[in-house]
Amino acid sequence: SLGSIQWVITGYLLSLAAVIPVTGWAVRRYSSRRLYLIALVVFTLGSALCALATTSSELIAFRVVQGIGGGMITPIGQMILVKASGPRNLPKVMSFIGVPIVLAPVFGPTLGGLLLQTVGWQWIFLINAPVGILAFALAWRLLPHDEASSAKAGRLDVLGLVLAAAGVVGITYGLSESETAGSLTAPSVLGPVLAGIALLGLFVVRSRRTTHPLLDLTLFRNPAFRAASIVTFCLGAALFGAMILMPLYFQTVRGQN
Repeated sequence: SLGSIQWVITGYLLSLAAVIPVTGWAVRRYSSRRLYLIALVVFTLGSALCALATTSSELIAFRVVQGIGGGMITPIGQMILVKASGPRNLPKVMSFIGVPIVLAPVFGPTLGGLLLQTVGWQWIFLINAPVGILAFALAWRLLPHDEASSAKAGRLDVLGLVLAAAGVVGITYGLSESETAGSLTAPSVLGPVLAGIALLGLFVVRSRRTTHPLLDLTLFRNPAFRAASIVTFCLGAALFGAMILMPLYFQTVRGQN
């Protein structure tokens, strides 16, 4: 059904949202190079397993695995870029990598459509395998070794991690249930969403009072950081929103299954 197959997207987003908050601490604890290589392996392996799935349940489960790797790749990659480029060259580097970010939503659906029509849906995931292997080989050879320090990382704020991950997952899950419930005010929607908001509120309180918070909320006092966060949020909403709504439009409105 349409409701169950939507979990192919939702499952990926949930695992991605859950793993991002711990990435910063994990980089300090285990080094960015090592964690980036692990993320590439997990994402590539998850992609290959998705292509081998024989049921929707298997596909959703393997998408969760893929999301764990995907959730780590982007923030770790950004950390590596910032460290390698330095403050002076950072604007040039960010503008350079911004080009594929903008072009990907344009060419991605076209490539996806060609794969579906010619070789089958499995290749939407299989195409990640050679790219992931090549990326791993290049990262293994080119990425510099960086030192990890358990003292620098400090203790993991386990309670903060649980609150943040559960809060984000609760809101995402609740909103995803709105399609099945047919309303944004249904108990199956409001329950998880309100619980997620409450958990994130507790996370904010916890982060302001603990010595080594999972996320340093004082960063939002910086106008540049605050503006960048808002823009990134809006960009993500537009990209992911279009990715979910466009297939629904063609399937339910135009009847092009």
